[in-house]
Amino acid sequence: MPRQIFLFDVDSVLVNPLGYRAALQATVNYFSQLMHWGNQAPDLDTIEHFEAIGISSEWDSAAICLAIMLREARKAYPQLADNLPEALKTIQQRRIAPSAPPNYKLLSSWIMEDQQPGEIPAETALRRFSGDKWPHADELLRSVLSTTRDIAQSATTRIFQHYTLGSDHFSQTYGMQPHIQTASLLAEMDMPLIYSDVAKRVMQAVAEQSIYAAVYTARPSFPPLDSETGHAGFAPEAEIALDIVGLSRLPLIAEGKLRWLGQQTGTNGEHYLKPNPVQALAAVMAAQAIPESVAVTSAEDMVRTGNLAEGLKPFVGHALEILVFEDSASGIRGGQAAAELLSKHGIPTQARGFGISPLAVKQEKLAETGAVLFDDINLALATLEF
Repeated sequence: MPRQIFLFDVDSVLVNPLGYRAALQATVNYFSQLMHWGNQAPDLDTIEHFEAIGISSEWDSAAICLAIMLREARKAYPQLADNLPEALKTIQQRRIAPSAPPNYKLLSSWIMEDQQPGEIPAETALRRFSGDKWPHADELLRSVLSTTRDIAQSATTRIFQHYTLGSDHFSQTYGMQPHIQTASLLAEMDMPLIYSDVAKRVMQAVAEQSIYAAVYTARPSFPPLDSETGHAGFAPEAEIALDIVGLSRLPLIAEGKLRWLGQQTGTNGEHYLKPNPVQALAAVMAAQAIPESVAVTSAEDMVRTGNLAEGLKPFVGHALEILVFEDSASGIRGGQAAAELLSKHGIPTQARGFGISPLAVKQEKLAETGAVLFDDINLALATLEF
């Protein structure tokens, strides 16, 4: 029987990310109110649409929503400044108003239908909005869409992080004075989706080594536990979720681990996130007690050079089965790509996708990966013997 490795996504799988969704809406409304446009935040159906088409990070969706509003403002007033604070002030003072509510769903679909390998959605949006002018993009849109991973430069990400972490934790994490006062919407609003007894059964099976498991998410997190990097600038949002559901002892391969990897390699760590197989390979290794820093660096080296990671050599000739529990096709595709790579190196590996969502818009995308569909994680796990 192959060794089973469970990879769990977090949002909409282990937790209901009500805090993230509220923070996204609060962030978009923060900017639309500065423009005197009232509340222009996307509704929950639109947010689910973002996730279904691959815009899984609110750092991207918040910036894309603001960029869509600014494009509408520029249609009404072409002389709009390239500087965001000045542009917002001009929109307010000149009472520039949109001709219709922003069509986030339509434009986000148009953006993502031409996403290129290695692009994050905000980069895709900038390229698509720039059209023939790329790479000489509109400077106003560039200021919004090209800096989403830089808390010091990105206005949308900076405000969003206030709402997710709360003002006090924002200041502690980033060493900045808070711009607004707010509680942490993650801590206040996120709710477990996995039942407590099911979470305990997973942890018991991991302790008995009848299964191996890791958490596999794009949420921000601390850097690898075994690294000497301090936590400054790393927000523990994935860790908050695992505390809520009782799975905090599972290995975690999240955004912060891959951002740390990017710092080591001189690259953008965001590009290692799913569907890139680096994240899934790292999670497979971490699930088998390989230290997190070794797991992410070995996975990157394996994908880049084609050489089998040292920590995986004992598994040559032994079958593995990767079970990916996801609400997004990108995570399942990352697991499938990792399985293909392992198989090429003499480790026979199958990837099984478990699509977790009751929503038709997500189920359609998940079904395209060949995933078996379930309304929630508890139903999916109930079909397995472990």
